[in-house]
Amino acid sequence: MNCADEKAVTNLDYVRRKMAVEFPSLLAKAAADYRTLASGAPECPKDFAARQAACKAALAHIEHLIKMTVWAEGTDPETKMRNENSTLIARAAVALNNHPEDEE
Repeated sequence: MNCADEKAVTNLDYVRRKMAVEFPSLLAKAAADYRTLASGAPECPKDFAARQAACKAALAHIEHLIKMTVWAEGTDPETKMRNENSTLIARAAVALNNHPEDEE
């Protein structure tokens, strides 16, 4: 990995950690806002259609927040597998570096 790649990975790790901290509260707020929006009764058919559209948009927003939170926390299966593989590779590299050369 070159220096630019390492910097990009470091920046991505920073973004992930920051998102993992901030997104759960954003998700809770979005869910509370959705409950408020969905619980009101529209007064006319035009308002009903607008409210339904707003509810759909809010649910899509919540869905994306959930997906990004899972990614940021590293709890999706693909990320977990990648992290486990990286850990195994790093351990193997350390073991190889610490293993004395075979003497003949």
